[in-house]
Amino acid sequence: MAESLFDLTSDALYLEQVLDSFGGDISDEELEGLIDKYLSELGEKLNEKLDAYVTLIAEYSARAEARKREAVFVLSEDV
Repeated sequence: MAESLFDLTSDALYLEQVLDSFGGDISDEELEGLIDKYLSELGEKLNEKLDAYVTLIAEYSARAEARKREAVFVLSEDV
């Protein structure tokens, strides 16, 4: 199931809280590697989600413009 933007943001904020609780000190190389991998995957998911939102907004904007043009056309025919 796809995660929402809210879920992805919450995950990032939770990780930030966990890191803050360690004072930002991640001396264990294995743990550091896991965190780096997680952040990389999270970044990719966020980028994909944001790209999808941008596409959706562009589509809605294009539809709105087309509907405005159609409304002007229809209203001009009635006069």
